Amino acid sequence: MAPVDFDKTPFKLQYGDASGFKEVELAELKKGFKKLPYYGPLGDDALMFRAPVNGKTSPNSKYPRSELRELKADGDEAEWSSSNGAHQMTVTLAFTWLPKDTPNLVGTQIHDSKNDTTVFRLEGKKLYITNGNDSHYKLVTDNYKLGTKFEAKYLVYKDKVAVYYNGVLMTTISAKFTGGYFKIGAYTQANCENSKPCSDSNYGEVAIYSCTITHTDLPLTPVPAPPNPGPLPPLPLDRMTLVVELVRDGTGWRVSGTPIVLPNGANI
Repeated sequence: MAPVDFDKTPFKLQYGDASGFKEVELAELKKGFKKLPYYGPLGDDALMFRAPVNGKTSPNSKYPRSELRELKADGDEAEWSSSNGAHQMTVTLAFTWLPKDTPNLVGTQIHDSKNDTTVFRLEGKKLYITNGNDSHYKLVTDNYKLGTKFEAKYLVYKDKVAVYYNGVLMTTISAKFTGGYFKIGAYTQANCENSKPCSDSNYGEVAIYSCTITHTDLPLTPVPAPPNPGPLPPLPLDRMTLVVELVRDGTGWRVSGTPIVLPNGANI
């Protein structure tokens, strides 16, 4: 099975080399387009994406990329809302090479009409889930080894983004946006200003082994419930007030009913 079924999961390719930034439309990808070493098959079970530090960038970025950008079935650019429907992407990938000096690389993204909402970002051996401009929002592991496959999954529903790593929910991000779309591949977070040598031999690289995207009215994956905080801890004795009702009978005073324990300062 091909790593990406372009009939079911339509994309276009965006990549840059030293000569310019380029886009390859869905029809060409369906025909088996490849442009080595920037994009092409890696054996029979993966697609390889390589973005050298000297690659030309897209108009709104200072970093090079070799990525697939989500499209609609008709080939137009996808642009969905976090408020309407459920949007899920599941990807099996591996980071396979990092640029020198600034060893930072993005492998998957949720993007809105202006900026990335959250990505899986590798910095050396540290793998992070980002949240907007917070590139270190959630540390997934501090000992990632290049070439290690893992599954990344996003579920967007009712302005929440649940992010999973190998099937385990890592975090849920509040994010209300429009113009949403998914991206996969290599988005190298280095360029000729912060990484040497400034050549094709210095690059970030990602292997994609599988990718599925679904857009439905309701989530295919159950929406995670908020964690149960459990019972509240008991109050220290010096912060409690014991309230009792005393009644008098023929033998003297006695406690009537069940004593009540209240925090100091509480009104009865």
